[in-house]
Amino acid sequence: MTEPATEIVAPEYPAPAEPTHWPEDPIDMMTEMMREHANALNVLFQDMLEHSAQLCQRDSFYQAQGYIRLALRAQAGCRSSMEAIARADRATRRNWRGDHAGEK
Repeated sequence: MTEPATEIVAPEYPAPAEPTHWPEDPIDMMTEMMREHANALNVLFQDMLEHSAQLCQRDSFYQAQGYIRLALRAQAGCRSSMEAIARADRATRRNWRGDHAGEK
C-alpha cells in the first residue's frame, strides 16, 4: 500500500529572462515599455480576431462574439499605449526646443 502524499511541492518554473537593456532616461524607458505593451496587445488582438473567425466557421457565434469583444479591448489598449507614446514624444520635443506654455 502506498502512503498518501503529505508534502506539497511547488512546480518549478523556468527562470525569467534577463531584462533587455533599458535606457537611462525615464521618458525613454517609459516609451520603450509602452511600445512593447502596444506590440503585445496588437498580437493579442490579431490572435483573438483569428480565433473568433475560426469559431464563426464552426457556427459558434456566441463564443466568437466573446472573442471579438476581447479583441476590441486589446485594440483599444494598444491605441491608448500608442497615444501615450505620442504624448510623451511631443512633451520631450517641446521641452527640448524650449517651448513652454505662457512664454512668448
